[in-house]
Amino acid sequence: MPGPKLTRRQAGILQNVANQLAQMAVGWELLVNSGALFVGKPTSGVIRIDALRRTDLLNEIPIELGMASYMRRWLDDELQRQGLNDSWLHSAAVDIMYEMAEPELWVKSGMTGVNLVATADIGTDYGSGHATSKNQQMLRRS
Repeated sequence: MPGPKLTRRQAGILQNVANQLAQMAVGWELLVNSGALFVGKPTSGVIRIDALRRTDLLNEIPIELGMASYMRRWLDDELQRQGLNDSWLHSAAVDIMYEMAEPELWVKSGMTGVNLVATADIGTDYGSGHATSKNQQMLRRS
């Protein structure tokens, strides 16, 4: 038996939430200043941000970036603004694939470009929303 159907309004809210989280993830300037977290790590990998559980992972290792808490506050505010309770969402996660554009520059100058591709996956009992966003930022080692 199929579950409850997603209304047009809920589908729009769901897609907006996915779009916003993906864009927040790649536009996040704090990443520029978090370069020290990448010292000794692979020059490419995945940052996973689980906004509902407020957890951040760098290549499956727990880290504290603060982005998960920021996204959770934004989600709480958005759900309240839309008149929905927080049980409406059962998942809200963003995977950011990162790749240092020129890792050798990071060693020499302490800065390099990092290519970011974020994929947001949002789930409710009614359906799911997906969005992707890309960006390139500078990453400082210290």
